[in-house]
Amino acid sequence: MAVLYVDEAGEEGFKDSSSEWFILGGALHSNNQLKECVDCYDAFKGKRRQAEWHFHFQTRSHDERLGFIEAITKAPYQAMAVMFHKPSITKPENFKKKYYLYFYALKFLLERATKWADQTAKEPIHLMLSSRKGLDEDNLKSYFNRIRTSPFVPKDDILWDILRHEEIHIKPNKEYRGLQVADLVASSIFKAVEKSEYGTLEPRYIKELRPLFERDPYKGFQATTFWPAIPFFLSTERMQWREI
Repeated sequence: MAVLYVDEAGEEGFKDSSSEWFILGGALHSNNQLKECVDCYDAFKGKRRQAEWHFHFQTRSHDERLGFIEAITKAPYQAMAVMFHKPSITKPENFKKKYYLYFYALKFLLERATKWADQTAKEPIHLMLSSRKGLDEDNLKSYFNRIRTSPFVPKDDILWDILRHEEIHIKPNKEYRGLQVADLVASSIFKAVEKSEYGTLEPRYIKELRPLFERDPYKGFQATTFWPAIPFFLSTERMQWREI
């Protein structure tokens, strides 16, 4: 069974102090690719001298992030992400309840992930989510049931026969290599679009990580998705983002 690992970067809130962007990043591999993914991670970890070492983007140095990216791009992960530009959302009040923005982003991500699993891995897929305060399997299962059955929810494009939504696991990031790769995906994009306190962007991480977005595409596949749309200030980079 294929696995989709999911982590996020940025905040869901709409306060003046909140981030402009909320990114949900995913890293997938098919069942027969697991060993290669583990080997690439463990080879990099083996060079660290701490037995408890694990990758967490926010706590690693610039050089260690780049080193980890170089190692992980040799693994057969397929990366994908959903990018929400919150100032462009015309009705932010719809997303102020806890997890509403997260769930909505997850729906978009699952639409892509289930199609990838169907077209490329040719096998079902299950979810491994990075733990978040207050989030549990019951929250997600309730949400899935609502979008599947409620006449008031717009039709989704998730392939429900591919998604094993009874197979949902929410675990601490440090316990699973794939969750750390999902953290890398989300955080690398976040650094490329969210201005720092100095007004700067750091696009190098996502540029170096690009091979993961192009790993195993199929016709019509788009690895990154903007919502509501690509903001005007990114229009000069529109084609570059559309390519991945």
